[in-house]
Amino acid sequence: MAALFLAPLFLAHPAAAAGGLCRVDDLMPAYFAFADRTQGQPPSERARAFAAHFAPLHRAFYDPEAFGTEAKLRKTALKGLDPARPLSLAGFGTLKPAHFRALGRGIGAAFEKAEQRFKTQFPDFRCDLYVGFGPSFLRFDGHGFTAADGTKRMLFGVDTIALLHDEKDMPAFFAHELFHIHHAQVMGAALPKPDDLVWWSLWEEGLATYVSQRMHPELDAQSVLWFPKDLVARMQGQERDAARGLLADIDRTGDAYGRWFTSGESAPGFPPRAGYYIGYLFARDAGEGKPLSALTNIPPSQVRQMARAFLTHLAQCGVMRERVPRYCAGP
Repeated sequence: MAALFLAPLFLAHPAAAAGGLCRVDDLMPAYFAFADRTQGQPPSERARAFAAHFAPLHRAFYDPEAFGTEAKLRKTALKGLDPARPLSLAGFGTLKPAHFRALGRGIGAAFEKAEQRFKTQFPDFRCDLYVGFGPSFLRFDGHGFTAADGTKRMLFGVDTIALLHDEKDMPAFFAHELFHIHHAQVMGAALPKPDDLVWWSLWEEGLATYVSQRMHPELDAQSVLWFPKDLVARMQGQERDAARGLLADIDRTGDAYGRWFTSGESAPGFPPRAGYYIGYLFARDAGEGKPLSALTNIPPSQVRQMARAFLTHLAQCGVMRERVPRYCAGP
C-alpha cells in the first residue's frame, strides 16, 4: 500500500498545477474546522453531518469508488468521530489527537517539499493526477484509482498515516508514493495486467522502497519498510525460504499477492508484507551502482526474467552480511 509535490492547496476544486506537478487538494484545514464545530455533538450526529454535508463538498476525495454510499461513509466516519473510541491499529496503539493535528497541519508542506526533491532526482517526472489529503477513517493510508470520470486520483488517509508514521517518516513515505506515480507513467501501456502479479509486485514495491532509501541514505531498511516494525529482524535468516515461496507464487495474483504484500495477511511462517522485504533486496541487488532512472525504464518482460533469476539465486545462496552474495556453493 504502499502510498504516498509542489502546488497550491485547494479546499474543494483543485486546479491543474504548473510545471507538471500534482494538483493537490488538502482537506485537513476544513476537516479540523468541522471537527471543532461539531465537538460535543453525539457521535452518530457528527457522522451523519460528515456524510451528508462535509463529504459532498469534497467529492473528489470522498468518491463512492473509495468510500461507497453515503450510508456506508456515515458508518465509516463514525469510527473516527467518537472521542470515546479513538482509532487504533494492532501494533500501533491508538491515534493521539495532538499527533494527528500536528501531522495534518504540516502534511501539505511536507508533500510540496518532497515533490520538489523528487523532481530534482527525476527531472522528467510529470504528475497528471489529483492528489488529496483527508481522513480515511482507517480505510487506507494511500489509495490510487481511476475515477468514473476518467481522472486519475491518489488519496492519502491522514489519520491512518498518523497512526503508522511520525513526521520524520514523511520524506521517505512521499518519495515511495511519488515513485509509484512516476513508474506508472514511464511504463504506460506496458504495465502488466493484472497489476497484482507477484513478480511485478515484487519489483514495483521493492523498487519504490529502494528508491526512497537511495533518496534518503540516512535511513536503514526498516525505516523505509515501516510495517511491521520488526519486519527486517523477523525476515533475517528466512530469505531462502521466502524466495522459494515466492518462486512458487511468481505468476499468481489475488490470494498470492495478498499473503506476500498486504498487512492483513501473511504467507505461512512469515510476517505480513514479507514480499516488500524480498522486493527491496531484489531492487537493491539490481540497482547498486546504477542511476535510478535506469531502473525505472526496465521493461516488464525483462523484470520477470530478473525476478525469477534473483529468487532462484536467493533460494540457493541466502543473505550474507546483509547482501545477497554473487556466488555461493549452494545450500
